Amino acid sequence: MKNSIVLIFFMMAAAQLQAANPDDIKFNLGIHLGVNLGAAVPWPLSKGLGDDDMKVSLKTIPEFGFSTSYHLSSRWTTVAEASCSTFGINAGLFTRSGQKFKDDGTIVVFYGRASTEMLFSVLDFPLYCKFKISENHRVYLGMYYSHLLKGKFNATALTGYMINPADPNDLQAVVEPLYQNFTPNLRRHDFGWLFGYEYQIIDRLSITGRFSIGLRDIFKNGENYLDYKMLQMRGLLMFSYRIL
Repeated sequence: MKNSIVLIFFMMAAAQLQAANPDDIKFNLGIHLGVNLGAAVPWPLSKGLGDDDMKVSLKTIPEFGFSTSYHLSSRWTTVAEASCSTFGINAGLFTRSGQKFKDDGTIVVFYGRASTEMLFSVLDFPLYCKFKISENHRVYLGMYYSHLLKGKFNATALTGYMINPADPNDLQAVVEPLYQNFTPNLRRHDFGWLFGYEYQIIDRLSITGRFSIGLRDIFKNGENYLDYKMLQMRGLLMFSYRIL
């Protein structure tokens, strides 16, 4: 998987480097303003969510970025972007199926009500190919790399109880909020897939809807206390203006 990702990035970058003849390939520069909606999501989804009841409120700050693009033909364009965005969630859940944690090699299962807070500020570097379906409609597929500037991830067990699966009689009630701070365990780098749709509103202005999914656990190797991976999943709504 990693080798194929590197190969795709190389091929797309090489296509842009070949854009040396202005008679054949047109260069554009654009600026973007949008919002990222999303956070880290349990993967596989069934592993983390189960039959839990969850209430989520999204947190986001408008992102700003720019892009360079080369028109390889009348329909194909390669695009490289750079942007800074902040996104996250506040979530409250009541878990009936049990939430598993690893503590010093011991699996602990939590049943009860808990809250989670996530907030991520990242530098994003998407690279993708765009295909023109018609005069105003385009679709694209590519990859992104992101660097975490600042992150926050904590969870608080509010009410409930914990069980050691190795010893079902070892039951511990949560009578006071039990706070866990996962922020020091966050990984600084992520990469993944992205795909999207773009609609050209007028000659220089367009609107884009994009979805991206990370391929790396957000936690450092060996520092994930959860019983599953957490992957970045985001949806982006963005306005773009071509200035050149």
